[in-house]
Formats: sequence, structure tokens, C-alpha cells
Amino acid sequence: MKTRDFVGIIGIVAVIVVIVGLLQKVQLLNQTVQSSQQRIENLEEQITGLQSQLGNLKNGETLFSKKFNKTVSNEPLKLPPYSILPKPNYDLQDLALGIHKLINLKRNEAGLAPIVWDDKLAELASDHSRDQTKDNIELTNPDLLCHYPLIRHESFSLGFYPKDRLENRGITYRASGENLAVVSFVKNAIYRYPDDTPPLICPVIEKFEFSEGSQEERVQLYQEILNESLETVRTLSAVEWVNKEWFSSDEIEERIVEGWMESSGHRQNILNPEFNFGGVGVMEINEFMIITHDFVGK
Repeated sequence: MKTRDFVGIIGIVAVIVVIVGLLQKVQLLNQTVQSSQQRIENLEEQITGLQSQLGNLKNGETLFSKKFNKTVSNEPLKLPPYSILPKPNYDLQDLALGIHKLINLKRNEAGLAPIVWDDKLAELASDHSRDQTKDNIELTNPDLLCHYPLIRHESFSLGFYPKDRLENRGITYRASGENLAVVSFVKNAIYRYPDDTPPLICPVIEKFEFSEGSQEERVQLYQEILNESLETVRTLSAVEWVNKEWFSSDEIEERIVEGWMESSGHRQNILNPEFNFGGVGVMEINEFMIITHDFVGK
């Protein structure tokens, strides 16, 4: 056999090997495409199933958590096991003590001495939290989707400023501070609405933030925001809740303290080395809690 013929045969064999390799890749690609098509079909079936659950409820209603708009059949629907769990009976004193404990853990991590619980400060804090619940009855109506809770360092009955309230109670101090919080203890909630009505978007209302100003200016600003908030909620319609779950006491305590620690002003109070006595007051209004923490350095 001549060398040229031998080289030609080798070339033919190489071409055949390449073709076989390409055929194998094409076959593998076809298998991948078929597998992908099957996955797509399975996914479409899952989506259709979810749409059947969340798309339409009886009487043409839809869940707030609806994620698909595809029309579904009128066959009987198997709804998820939604339910409104009974609202927990929280022990507000235990919550206050739990918050106090977490505050001291934060101080310990920072190398600071613990805050000593003071019953007089705790009573004052509770009274201030209770005072704030009065304006929040309508603003936190549990039948509504939109809520506008208001909290304020100012008081219209106990002493306007925190220092006034301390002095009115005969509490002596070198330094003082106050942290406030309002939190909802609803963990998960779902409501349903008519198919021809889009989900409600809550109107935006100015918040009453801590700032400088005379007593007259602060009262006027608060009253304006309160009136606007009341006017807004009075125009809203009740929604039909189909599912509600609640935070545990431990979760509420952690949310409050972590929220304070993420705010520079509140964090400064918690980690102030001058403060050595404090008290926490927790009050419940509808499905919200208002928390006051008063600190003093003696």
C-alpha cells in the first residue's frame, strides 16, 4: 500500500469518527430538549393548579395573594386550608420584661453594665403607651387593610415632654431618654377581593416624626396628621380576611429590640453608659402594640 493511499484512509476514518461524534451530540441534544419540554409541561400543570386555587373563589372573588391571571374552569375548587387563627392572649408584663432582658443582652455585648428595672419608670412607660392607644383605635381598625398608627414622645395628659412626666412622678435623674415603638403582631394575612377590582393600594400619609419645634407647633402638626389619617381610614371599606397568623411573644420582643438597634437614636439610648435604670410599658390596641421604654441615669 502506498503512503498516500494510507493517509487517505486515515482521513476517511477521522471523518467518520467526527460524524459519529456529531450524531451522538445531536442525539443528546434531542434528549435534553425533550426533557426540557417535559419539565415545561409539568410546570404548566403546576401553574394551572395554583391558578385553580388562587385564581377564582366562589362568587367571583380572588385572594390578595393571587399571582396568575389565567382564566380557569368553573369546576369546584379545592381551596388551601386558610383560617383565621385565634388572636393570642399576650401577657404584656412578660413582654415588657422580655424586652428589658434583650436590651441588657445588647448592653452586655457592648461591654456595658445592665439597666436595673425600675417599677416607677415601668409604670410611667405603661401610662404613656396607654395614652397613645386612644388616638389609634380607628387608625388600627383590624377590619381595614390600611393602618396608620401614630406614636409620639409628647403627651397631652401626663406631661408634654418626657422630662415633664418624670418630674411629675417625682423621679429624680441626671440624664434621661425614651424609646418608642409600634408594631403589628400579625405575622401573615390574606384577604380576598372581587375579580373586577384590583388590590387596594394604601394612600400615603405623612408620619409624625420626632423633631424640634415649640409645643404649639408640635401639637398643631400632630393634630393635622391625626385628622388626615382619620379622614383617610373613614373612606376605606372593610376587607374580608381569610387567613391570619400571629407573631409569638419572643418574636415580638426580638422585632422591637432589633428595630431599635437599627435606628441610630434608639441604639444610642440603649447603649448609653450614663443610663442605669429603666422601665418598659407595653399596651395593646387592636392588632398592634405600643411600646415605651424610659431610661434614666441616677
